[in-house]
Amino acid sequence: MSHNKSPLLVVAKSTRAIAEHLHYAGCSTLAIDLFADADTWHWVTDAIKVDDLSLPSVKTAVAGLTKKYSIQYCLFGSGFENYPDSLMFLHNTFDVLGISLDGWRTLADKRSFFEWLLLQQIPHPETRFSPPLDKQGWLQKPLNGEGGVNISFADEAKADGIHCYWQRHQTGDSFSLLFLALEGKTQPLGFQQQFVSDAHPDAPFLFSGLSWTEAQEGFDQVIDWAERLATDFPLAGLCSVDFIWHEKQCFFLEINPRLSASSQLYTEDIITAHIQCFLAKQLPKQRPRQQKRAVKIIYANKTIRIAHHFPWPEGCKDVPETPAFIKQGEPICSIIAPFDSDPFFLASVAGREKELMHLLTEGTK
Repeated sequence: MSHNKSPLLVVAKSTRAIAEHLHYAGCSTLAIDLFADADTWHWVTDAIKVDDLSLPSVKTAVAGLTKKYSIQYCLFGSGFENYPDSLMFLHNTFDVLGISLDGWRTLADKRSFFEWLLLQQIPHPETRFSPPLDKQGWLQKPLNGEGGVNISFADEAKADGIHCYWQRHQTGDSFSLLFLALEGKTQPLGFQQQFVSDAHPDAPFLFSGLSWTEAQEGFDQVIDWAERLATDFPLAGLCSVDFIWHEKQCFFLEINPRLSASSQLYTEDIITAHIQCFLAKQLPKQRPRQQKRAVKIIYANKTIRIAHHFPWPEGCKDVPETPAFIKQGEPICSIIAPFDSDPFFLASVAGREKELMHLLTEGTK
C-alpha cells in the first residue's frame, strides 16, 4: 500500500502496534509517542519521544519531523482524551486519517452522550455528574480518561472530584467490540476480553491487556449499539465499544472513536482497512481476521534496572532501549502469546510473565 512517497505520521501514547501494522502494509512511518522504545524504532523511519501529548510537546516534535520529512497524512491513537488542543493542531496541520474534530468533541461531551444513551434505551450503569450522598458502590471517573487511569471507587477516591463523573459499579467481565465505521455503516470485526492490572493499589481499573474471545450470548446487542452510534455520530475508521457482560446482559461503558489496543489481535490488513475508509471512502470487501492470541502489559512492582543486551523472552513487545530504569508502576513491556485452548492460553501468558520477572529479578542482584 502506498500513499505517495511521503511517510505517515503516527501520534499516540504508544505507537509500536500501529507502526508495526503500517510496516507490513508497506508504509514508511514516523512516530511521536511517550516511549520511542526499541520495538518502535524497529518499525519506523524516525521517532521522537515526548513527555506527554500536550500541545507544546506535540508542536515541538512535529516541528522537528517536518524539518526533515514531507508529511501529508497523520494517524492518532490513544492519549488525546486530555489534550483536545493537540488533536486540533494535528487536524489543522495534516490530513488526519481519523474521526473529525467536531465528531471527537461531540463524543467527548459526556453529559450529552449519556442523555443519548438514555434516549436510545441502551443499558449502562447509572451515571451522574454530581457526587452521590452515599458513595459506596459507586465509581469516580475522569470526564476525559482512557485505559482505566484515575478510575477509583468513589468512597476511596483521593482526587477532589473536579472534572469527574460518577457511575454505579457494575460487576461482570470487561469486553470490547472492534468495528469499522463509514458514513453511517458499520462492519463488526470481533470481540476482545479486557483485563486490569493489580500492580497499582490506587488504580484498580488500570488496563493491562486483552485477548481473543468468541461472541457470548447477548453480544449481538453490542453490534446493534455500534450501528446506532454510527448512524447518529460521525464515526469513521476503526472504533471500539467497551462494555460489561454480566449474567448474559451487556452494559455499555464507552465508545473509543480511534485506533485502539485491540488492533494487535488482528492481521496486518487491519490498518489498511482503516486507511481505506478515508482515502478510498469504502469499507473493505474482505474483513481483517482476528488472531487467536492475547496481549498483556507488564508493570513494574518496584523500581528496576534493565541491563544492556537483556535477554527478552519470546513474545515480548514494546521493549525499552537498554540499559533502562523503570519506576514502580510504569510499564516494562508487553507480552503476546498465541491461543491454544483455555486454560492453556492464559497459562502461556502467565508462564512468559513469570520467566520475564525471574530474569529481571536475577538481573538486579
